[in-house]
Amino acid sequence: MWKARVVAVGVLSLSLASCARTYRMYEGPARAKTEVALLIRAPESHAQLRTVNGKRWPAWVRQFELPPGSYGVLLGFEKQIVTYGYNVTYVQRLYSNEDVQVGFQAEPGHRYTVYTEVAKGNEANLQRSHTLPDSWYKMLPTGKNIGMWRAVVCDLDTGEVVSQTDTVLIGARDEATARGLDAEMSRGVALWERNRREEALAVFTRVTERDPGHAPAWYARGLALAHLRRTEDARASLERALALNPHRDCYWYDQGVVLNDLGRQQEALTCLDRCLQLNPRYERGWVVKANVLMMLERGQDALRCAERAVELNPGNRDTWIAKARILVQLGRGDEAEAAFDRAGQD
Repeated sequence: MWKARVVAVGVLSLSLASCARTYRMYEGPARAKTEVALLIRAPESHAQLRTVNGKRWPAWVRQFELPPGSYGVLLGFEKQIVTYGYNVTYVQRLYSNEDVQVGFQAEPGHRYTVYTEVAKGNEANLQRSHTLPDSWYKMLPTGKNIGMWRAVVCDLDTGEVVSQTDTVLIGARDEATARGLDAEMSRGVALWERNRREEALAVFTRVTERDPGHAPAWYARGLALAHLRRTEDARASLERALALNPHRDCYWYDQGVVLNDLGRQQEALTCLDRCLQLNPRYERGWVVKANVLMMLERGQDALRCAERAVELNPGNRDTWIAKARILVQLGRGDEAEAAFDRAGQD
């Protein structure tokens, strides 16, 4: 079911340090500062920090305390603009239909910050912003051509940019249109949950017709088509979503699944690699990649992927079953039996 792509909120331990609200991305007692990294919220006024490796970043939390490793930060861009004219108030929304995910490698003892750069023109004008340009506080033409933005991770100790995303277009639309599209998407989800598949598909299609730059609608449409066994149409719709926003791990994952169903394993593998590059902790991505590698007769590589999935979530019986089946095909019966036994325990 396509709504299962929504990332669940994780449970994190909470501490107070130096009057700053801090989440620890690990269990157990506090670790020394030299053993962990800090990811600190930048004072942006318009970028919404969504999650860190799928863990929700609450608005009141200032920083995350991270064990060394790979991390992905999901950010969104949205700001309401109010312009006052002669006895008229115009309410518009500056927006990027898509969130972006920026990945980086956290080193122990380092402090990092994540922020956005915006521009009202070409990429040469991108600059870190705490507020938007004054010229944006006026009635703007509608469409996804107002400006651009990107997410950046910077090492505060060295001053170096360690990672950044490609630029994503910013658009403007009146608040009534924005509310209407949001309501249509919600209606499509509700129809899907009631198993009214064709009607849901029609709604998602209508949103793409009203706003061809609405990547989530193309994505939802692609998933709906895939569930309805219209696989080639699903591939084309997911391709549109990826063209609009190549920074979402789930878009690459589902395109990989669809391409695998079409028998295009090598292309599927490329998509899954991109998914896992954006989010190395995408458990389902490792499982599907393992299955694709088995179809390409790369058994040892498949086993390594299945072991990575088990490592990420040892309590998931499906990952143990995937590993066991690979072991069976590799002729390692005793290990396969042990993996099946472990799956039965969880």
